[in-house]
Amino acid sequence: MARDMARGIAALIGLLLVTIGALGLVDNPLVGEYGLFAASPLLDLANLAIGTAAVGLSFARREQDVRRGLVGIGIAAIVLVAVLIADPSIAAVLAPPANPIDELVYATVGLVALGVGVLARTTTREADVADDW
Repeated sequence: MARDMARGIAALIGLLLVTIGALGLVDNPLVGEYGLFAASPLLDLANLAIGTAAVGLSFARREQDVRRGLVGIGIAAIVLVAVLIADPSIAAVLAPPANPIDELVYATVGLVALGVGVLARTTTREADVADDW
């Protein structure tokens, strides 16, 4: 159960971030300079990289890899939130500075990935202990 949940969450996070990253590459009202999400080449690449890694995690052979990957993605997203809050324009590299919705998405992704990664680890350990008895 925890394994399937972790894989599903990894796929969902990946699809969300890949979609936001891909939409940032084309002009549209949802993702762009005046859109709901800020779009800059750096954020688009970050979304595509983290999203692709998350989708790849959902196909990992060992559930340990899925758990560790989710924890890593969670930490990376939370660090990104901290950087965006400290300096929304990241030293003028981001054309439009990140907005609060970007920060909210990364914070949610980070907390969910971190929580599911830790929860899946705890649930798996409890199941392993129960199987030993």
